[in-house]
Amino acid sequence: MKAHKLFLIAMLCFLFHTKSQAQDVIVTYGNLMFLKGQTDVNIEFDYDNLRVGEFTEDMYLKQKRKEFRKAPDADAWEAKWEADKAGKFDAKFTKQFNLGTLRIKLVATAGNNDAQYVMQVKTIRIEPGYYGTGMRRDTYVDVEITFVDTAHLDKPVCIIKAYRILGTTELTKDMSDQQIKIANAYGVIADKLSSMIVAECTKKIKQPKEVKEDKPTHPEKAKKEEKPEKEEKPKKEPKEKKGKNGDDGTEPEQE
Repeated sequence: MKAHKLFLIAMLCFLFHTKSQAQDVIVTYGNLMFLKGQTDVNIEFDYDNLRVGEFTEDMYLKQKRKEFRKAPDADAWEAKWEADKAGKFDAKFTKQFNLGTLRIKLVATAGNNDAQYVMQVKTIRIEPGYYGTGMRRDTYVDVEITFVDTAHLDKPVCIIKAYRILGTTELTKDMSDQQIKIANAYGVIADKLSSMIVAECTKKIKQPKEVKEDKPTHPEKAKKEEKPEKEEKPKKEPKEKKGKNGDDGTEPEQE
């Protein structure tokens, strides 16, 4: 009984840790301003060195094949896995990206060699996820997106990383289809990326305020404007008061 409780506590901690890890799409190098005024971009998808869950893709496929009793069924599943990369994952990303950039009239198209820039979408990890009694792991993908100028393919213009982007579905039979949930994760990344591009390309740059310069005046006008300094008038000396008996106010001597 005690061991059962400890197991449940451990599972709850695991689920909380999985949920609490941040999922985000962030620019790690450069900026997206170079797309301002562009009408098209070439898009490429790369699944080389892909990891699925904790395994390499080859190891994952071998493990999955063991789940099928008949080889033809395993072959069909593996073929579907490979076809879904272009048919579901790439298609979902491209569709959502183009919907998001309608406002600035930017269109991403695979194989568009006339475009000035290439958007390279490289998938680093796909977590298919699983859902069972008492156990669950969310479906998510890690993707790195690099923009390069066709004139300098070895020099990235901008690098964007998407971490642990979850893929979900409606409460329908699609809940059991991992490929649909993976595709939806690519759609979320495309939505976030297109929103970032639109925000950057429509951002208004604040112009510095103009400093008004004093205009030089005409010399003659300047002379008129100059007011002559007032000359100080000399102060008048107080007059001596004359007395009744004499000029200086003193009494005359008697003879």
